Amino acid sequence: MSNARLPANAHRIFTVTDLTRSLRGLIETTFPFVAVCGEISNLRRPASGHCYFTLKDQGAQLRCVLFRTQQRYLTCRLTDGLAALCRGRITVYEPRGDYQLVVDMVEPAGAGALQLAFEQLKRRLAAEGLFAQERKRPLPPAPRRIAVISSPTGAAIQDFCRTARQRFPCAAIVLLPVRVQGEEAAAEIRRALERINGLADIEAVALCRGGGSIEDLWPFNDEGVARAIVACPVPVVTGIGHETDFTIADLAADLRAATPTAAAAALTPDKNELRRRLADLGRRLTTAMRRRLTAEDHRLAQHRRLLGSPQRLFDQASLALAHRHEALAAAMRHALDRHHQRLQLHRQRLASHNPLVTLERRRLRLASNNNRLVLALRAHLDRLTGQLRARAAALQAMNPRQVLERGYALAQTETGALVTDPATVPPGARLTLTLARGRMSVERLPDPE
Repeated sequence: MSNARLPANAHRIFTVTDLTRSLRGLIETTFPFVAVCGEISNLRRPASGHCYFTLKDQGAQLRCVLFRTQQRYLTCRLTDGLAALCRGRITVYEPRGDYQLVVDMVEPAGAGALQLAFEQLKRRLAAEGLFAQERKRPLPPAPRRIAVISSPTGAAIQDFCRTARQRFPCAAIVLLPVRVQGEEAAAEIRRALERINGLADIEAVALCRGGGSIEDLWPFNDEGVARAIVACPVPVVTGIGHETDFTIADLAADLRAATPTAAAAALTPDKNELRRRLADLGRRLTTAMRRRLTAEDHRLAQHRRLLGSPQRLFDQASLALAHRHEALAAAMRHALDRHHQRLQLHRQRLASHNPLVTLERRRLRLASNNNRLVLALRAHLDRLTGQLRARAAALQAMNPRQVLERGYALAQTETGALVTDPATVPPGARLTLTLARGRMSVERLPDPE
């Protein structure tokens, strides 16, 4: 074979990574989105939360991965052996060189699978308490404004409106048009239920649809629809399909009616029955009023007999008032006398405790104490003066100057020491003599032989 017949890249040498990456790009470009039907097997749920399984049929198998973020859109529980329709993207997992389907959505395949998905969702929502009877709300007895979520062109809305007009013409019907079949139906029903919050004076909601197969009614088995029914601010009545049809929405609703006509009958009172009830209530009210008036007439007659003449009652009241006036005047005088006596007693007590009297008494006591203090101080001063004079006289008697006045003198050496013995002073030493009026310097002469 010549080189001219080989493909252009026949002489190129690929690395495993390059070849696998090229095949991945080729597969993802050729199959950007696929839907594959098969049986689930080898289902695994590792700690990451992702689901790994194999989709197989009689001739081949395909590895699949459903990431954790996409699992919230599941309408059924994945199990081994479940026939499923998987939608997603084909890619190549380069580390192992395997091609696999990255699943975006899983749907049961066939009517049996739909019934299985229905049962699984029913058990899960029931475990959460969405179908609990104590959660159901009572319907309004005579709603004046009803919202109907249904197809605008179907027979269901016509049957509902016809029955509601016949039974209770006062009720206003507000239609929220939605698709009740197909892939977009569930999302439209959820949005319509969420719109109830923004509508004024809506007292109840009817969710209606005609009969059909399980596939046709599948939008009413949507989990989001069930949760929107539970979250609706007003009671919800379902009238879906025929009497034998049963959906998740029927279980979540506050009341399940067999048909749209039955839903209208459940929400609206019968005008003829209301007329009969009003007439009966009117008769009962008239009879009760007549009995009440008769009883009041008897009571009035009895009171008249007990009361007697109004003039006599007035005289009795005047006499009682006069007696009470005299008793009140006597009580007032007695109270005034008692208060006057108490006032006199308090006045006497107050006079005895008059601050001016107390102040004068204390002023006199202070003057007396002051005189006594002056006398005591003078006596004490005289005593101290006498003691001082005696001690001054004694001190004066001991004063050396008094001795000097009598002609004596004090002899001191040059160092200031007193001379009491001439032997202590050598001949020729200078001495200072202190006289009564001055000093003089002398020289010690030698002793005579």
